[in-house]
Amino acid sequence: MAPKKRRWLRWLLLSFLILALLLWGASILIQRWLRGTGLPQREGSATLAGLEAPVEVRFDGAGVPCVRAGSLEDLFAAVGWLHANDRMTQLELGRRVAAGRLAEIVGPAAVPSDAQSRELLLHRTAEGYLEACGVEGRAALEAYARGVNAWLEARGSDLPPGLVLLGVEPEPWRPVDCMGTVLLMARELSMLMAPDQDRTRTLVGLGEEGLAGLYGGEELRVSEALRAFVQAEREERARSEAEPADGGEGRQGGSNAWAVGAGRSASGHPLVANDPHLGLMLPSLWYQMSLRCPGYEAAGMTLVGAPPIIIGQGPEIAWAVTNSGLDSNDLFIEELEGTDRVVRGEGTAPIERWSETIEVRGGPAVTIELAATDLGPLLEGFGPEGTRLSLAWSAHEPFDPIAPFLALARARSLAEVRPAIAGYVCPAQNLIVAHRDGGILQTVLGRAPDRGAGDGRLFEPGADPAHHWSGHLPAGVLPALENPPDDLLASANDDVGLPGGDARSRAELDVPHRARRARELLAEREGWTPGGFASLQTDAVSLYALEVLAALEGDWSGPAGEALEHLRGWDGSMTVDSSPAALFAHLHEELHERIFGDELEAEDLSAGFRYHRRHRLLRALRGEVEERWFDDVSTEEVEGRRATLERALVEAWRATSKRFRGAVPSQWRYGELHTWAPMHPLVRLPLIGREYSRDPIPLDGSSTCLSAFAGYERVSFGPSMRWVADTGDPDRSLACLPGGQSGHPFDPHYADQLELFARGEMRPVPWSEEAIEAGAASRLVLEP
Repeated sequence: MAPKKRRWLRWLLLSFLILALLLWGASILIQRWLRGTGLPQREGSATLAGLEAPVEVRFDGAGVPCVRAGSLEDLFAAVGWLHANDRMTQLELGRRVAAGRLAEIVGPAAVPSDAQSRELLLHRTAEGYLEACGVEGRAALEAYARGVNAWLEARGSDLPPGLVLLGVEPEPWRPVDCMGTVLLMARELSMLMAPDQDRTRTLVGLGEEGLAGLYGGEELRVSEALRAFVQAEREERARSEAEPADGGEGRQGGSNAWAVGAGRSASGHPLVANDPHLGLMLPSLWYQMSLRCPGYEAAGMTLVGAPPIIIGQGPEIAWAVTNSGLDSNDLFIEELEGTDRVVRGEGTAPIERWSETIEVRGGPAVTIELAATDLGPLLEGFGPEGTRLSLAWSAHEPFDPIAPFLALARARSLAEVRPAIAGYVCPAQNLIVAHRDGGILQTVLGRAPDRGAGDGRLFEPGADPAHHWSGHLPAGVLPALENPPDDLLASANDDVGLPGGDARSRAELDVPHRARRARELLAEREGWTPGGFASLQTDAVSLYALEVLAALEGDWSGPAGEALEHLRGWDGSMTVDSSPAALFAHLHEELHERIFGDELEAEDLSAGFRYHRRHRLLRALRGEVEERWFDDVSTEEVEGRRATLERALVEAWRATSKRFRGAVPSQWRYGELHTWAPMHPLVRLPLIGREYSRDPIPLDGSSTCLSAFAGYERVSFGPSMRWVADTGDPDRSLACLPGGQSGHPFDPHYADQLELFARGEMRPVPWSEEAIEAGAASRLVLEP
């Protein structure tokens, strides 16, 4: 090579090296700057315009604030400021999801989410909630917005790193944004549309006999309109061989709550425990606080984006919630008359139509066409081309979602609870309440639709007004149980069987094994303490697994015999070190696949067939489904029950052995299959995205244990917080978040509770002035 060329090459390489070093140095400087931008303030003073008087905030060692204000409005202004201080990124992302404006900052990937939020009319519904709020609720929301905006105004460009990298300059917070937060929770807990779609899809694929065989129980009523729909869908599939539309990301929800009365408590005062199961993420949906002002005292969990304590305790009572599964939404098949009307009996009703534009970062704007009928949003239907479905959803009914929670904290007796919550509509929750003097109560927080001729489990005929809703049932028809003879209450998304319920208040329920386990343990002894309640929340015994295994007992040889022998004597503990639990995790999936998977796959049903899987499997193992379900329709041979169960045992044994790379069975570990990788929605951001995540954590439990973490290989669903309340001595109450108080990845309180949470341990919740003062790690004064 000529000297001139060599010099040129050396110069080029040196230039590239210098450029690389400069870029590396710049990235280091940028990362260091991002680490410090938007950090929460927890000491000194800050200005919050509009306060009547200074507000004192004392933070404990985990960054949990205890707030003391002179008025309710000042208190909730402080809540808004503190939510922004710790969770501004979460607030901004959440309100954009609710308003259908996420694509504006994250690009084309968010267009489907934005389109769905708009199609469900979330923003319009949020405005209706705001109008329905009473004077106090409206004042609380306006104060909260003032607090968020005071923080934004003071910070200017000093925002959390996620917002900086996304180039977001948050608009002023509005009270309607709080209502959007409430609606996102309603959507999460309503199992929106998916169970009805699953049943109707099953009807299309397997017919009425197959539908009845899979679901059992009360007869499902199939209208003539639905039969016509099913026939048209079958004919279209035969022509096009098209797969059915996906039913969305529905899943069987979960939460635990229980209480014991004075007779079962060591202190002689009731205890309450709660761990709502939601999608796991960093940070949690919840933000722990203790709030005080004249006329309002509460400690517990706030929902980020809304002012009051949602789960917690006041001076006299403590309360907890679990998802009731109350069926709050129905889909109606519409007969269109032209393009602008739908059939209603002998006449028609108008269709409201409009278009909206979704602005998209880095791409062209997307215009979507939306429509609504007198029943609700008019959706593109699952079914034949041109089919449209109207969605009736309880969440669309305007109500004040703030007042009931203010009233709960102020309640002085159990008699005040049901009137206090009578106006609440959706999402319907099982509510467990305990009074410090000894009484305990379980009832429903929410309202059931007043259905017509249909029961809402299948698509209903929109053209027949007899099937339409007539509003909602009165709050008084929902069930309640006060001071049961055994002095305990437990709820885990099961059929609680409370007296006084209306038959029309049907629900999508989980199998009863979690609740049964809670009741059994609670009944075993007296003298319960907050620490004992906390240990129950991490109990990993699955009574469901034991029932499944009991149905498999028999004489098996070969790998099937080895599999069953390995499981024999197991106590059902789904713990990280358990070898039988690892095998059962595979066996459970194999059983459902071998019994039902062939029929579902043959009819293109498996993709959307999410709900009631555990119910179906138990019915099959109990002999409550026809023998034909055990036949593998993909083979010429006709298999019976024994052959199919044997194949499931064999395949589970082989799959587990393969998963653990041939290790001897005693070395199999459930914890290698059951892990949670904590991460934030912005984990893919450049430069600092990886800082939002944490190392995977092996976890005890399963969706059928009190330690209810759902998913194998990748846990994505579980306790969004843990809470235990002592009504007699609130300083002995306990709490823990799966992460921490902060949403800033470089703040010390971003994930400082993560290890505590994984170990099943909890932190004390100070209530008395002495305990708050003793635990104060820093102080902040919000000045007018």
